[in-house]
Amino acid sequence: MRFFRGLPYLALRKLFHFVDYETRLSLQKCSKQTKKLVDAMPFYFELVHIATQPLRIRICEDKGETMTYSNIAELIYNYVWELCSTAIFNRINEKTVEKQLNHLWEIFRNKNIRINTLFVSLTLLCPYDSEFAWVSFERIRLVCCLMKIMLFSLDHQLLVENFIIEYNENHDQVMLVDLNLNVTSVMVLSEYLKFIKFINCKSSHAYIGPIVNLPQVIQCRRVVFDGFTWVPMRFFWHLPAVFFMNTKFDFHETNQLIQHYFQHDTFEYFGMKGVKDDWFPDDSNPFIDDKNRKSMIVKGPKFAIKIVQKLEKKTIVLRRIPLTSRNF
Repeated sequence: MRFFRGLPYLALRKLFHFVDYETRLSLQKCSKQTKKLVDAMPFYFELVHIATQPLRIRICEDKGETMTYSNIAELIYNYVWELCSTAIFNRINEKTVEKQLNHLWEIFRNKNIRINTLFVSLTLLCPYDSEFAWVSFERIRLVCCLMKIMLFSLDHQLLVENFIIEYNENHDQVMLVDLNLNVTSVMVLSEYLKFIKFINCKSSHAYIGPIVNLPQVIQCRRVVFDGFTWVPMRFFWHLPAVFFMNTKFDFHETNQLIQHYFQHDTFEYFGMKGVKDDWFPDDSNPFIDDKNRKSMIVKGPKFAIKIVQKLEKKTIVLRRIPLTSRNF
């Protein structure tokens, strides 16, 4: 501790930038003063991934996916035990679930933790097998409830830049997704959140319901929908920046959407992937812009929207531009 006392704050922050999480845990055990110092230093995780089938928590300090678990053997044991409990006994080992989530709580309770990507995967192991589906759903329910208790026990909000949630869409599970998103959104600081992605796994219906009206979703810089075959426009036309990986609207539907954007004046960006090369009708008269792309500009009362077709990516992109833009 004497060594740390002699260093200025900026030097300490620079020093702790190179200290991994395992070393920090060791330093915390040295003394109360050292623990206070370690807790006061910010720490960044590249990825926190929570999956339910079977339950696994992957925490990476950097893009090289350096694990933060102190006991890899215990992690493997819990993973295998969860598989056996599901496949052979058709039941959930609640103690194993609680034990793994406790690892997460120990990390989340630090006020100076910063998370680049929080990925929550709530998927069914075998959605078409009734026994496996029941066990999977019960595990998802247990994980969501325990996460609710864990997050509400914190006395601070999580600082997460990117939030991704993956789920199989059915009525009961959507309720759990709503629960998890509501709980997480309450505990995630909206000013820090930049990106949200919804991944719908193997579902024929797209339901996103009230989750798109959460403050964190509305204030986010970019919202992405992946795996949704269809999403009603009223669910997302209030969001400033939206991108669809699978949902496709034709030219006339997109024009209807543009008129709503002009009325609400919150629009910044819209994109959709997977459109055909002949997306523009023959009578639409698009022009070729300076980047050799088919384009069209629609003027509104306060701003204009430029429609661009990126043929190489099979993507349509809408961007807000001022009425005084030189593109006219």
